[in-house]
Amino acid sequence: MQFERNVSEYINKRADDVRRSFIDDAPRFIDEASSESGREVVSPLEQIFMIEWRFLEYVRCCRFPFDLVAQYGNDSDTGKYFLDFQIFFLLDADAHFDTSLLSLVNEPLLAVEIDGHEFHEKTKRQVEYHKARERFLVSKGWQILRFAGTEVYKDAEKCVSETIRVSWEVRSKYFGALHRASLNRD
Repeated sequence: MQFERNVSEYINKRADDVRRSFIDDAPRFIDEASSESGREVVSPLEQIFMIEWRFLEYVRCCRFPFDLVAQYGNDSDTGKYFLDFQIFFLLDADAHFDTSLLSLVNEPLLAVEIDGHEFHEKTKRQVEYHKARERFLVSKGWQILRFAGTEVYKDAEKCVSETIRVSWEVRSKYFGALHRASLNRD
């Protein structure tokens, strides 16, 4: 019994240490994301989503082979529009394939959008703008994962986990296409 209580106390102490450390780091995640994109991440829902993403990396003690890029915008990819998030697929440092194959296979374009009622569907004009924006992005090849603000607020972990699952699937298809391109090239 004493042993179980000692173990339980130790686990609780370590959990508190992790919690404190993560709470101290959370504002830095927001600042880093804002400075990387050059645009401030001001939406509380986007901040919650991003902090949950970093938390899942933190507790799993690993970085995913794709990254969450906040407030992504690039004239050639997104025109005049900014995405809440882009999933940027990282190449494995130890991947053994000819990098010239990258020009043969389109890099996947995966976006995450969090739709709060205030900014997306409050007025008819907002709805029209939002729909035109989505049509433009889809025409450029973007796949869009869309979450309602209430989904993120109620269960950010579920939304981020779904995003990670879809990102793994998209990444797997991308690297499969690179592999097939290498076989067809030989």
